[in-house]
Amino acid sequence: IAHRQGAHAARSPSPSLSTSPLPPSLPSLPQVIFLNSVLERPKNQAAMIASLINGTSYLTVLLGGHLADAVLGRGKTVLFASGLACAGLMLLTVSAAVATTLTSHVVDLALFLSAEGCIALAFGGIKPNVSPLGADQFDDFHPITGKPLNDKERFFGWYYFFINVGALLAATLLVWVQTSVSWTLGFALPTAIALAALTAFVAGWRGYRLIPP
Repeated sequence: IAHRQGAHAARSPSPSLSTSPLPPSLPSLPQVIFLNSVLERPKNQAAMIASLINGTSYLTVLLGGHLADAVLGRGKTVLFASGLACAGLMLLTVSAAVATTLTSHVVDLALFLSAEGCIALAFGGIKPNVSPLGADQFDDFHPITGKPLNDKERFFGWYYFFINVGALLAATLLVWVQTSVSWTLGFALPTAIALAALTAFVAGWRGYRLIPP
């Protein structure tokens, strides 16, 4: 924290950028806080960039759905998107690490936007496909007795349970690490989790039921 403060002091940032709180109309998103407090973007510009990133993420699901349904299939789409997400998170961690060493934020802003672009594209490949891919692994009826099975219901129950647990931790513990401890550590933690998840996903590849496009 002292190193972070020293770096800011060396650049002599405008008081309006470093000390003024975000206005109530702006969401306290980590992206907005990082852009404003670390990359020293004006508050309105930081909010605009964050909104464009988040909006683009939800548009990319159209591309991800098309790739899965007509080109690659769900399994390969999720696989490639997960690799892209890991690359984006690693680049995001690098952008936070070098932010304390650069006197100009032009390069770091380019790193940040490149990282967020990768993550937005990855979101489009994962969001519409990962839950259907999971559901593909279960039968609706027992192959011998023909009785209905509730394996899919159990899967979706656990799936959304862990989705909500992850969202809770991301909105509380992870944001606290990013804003109070270290942005580099705050980005490195989800990077490590994403890499571990990708490794586990690849390890089970041969056992998956992959429906062709």
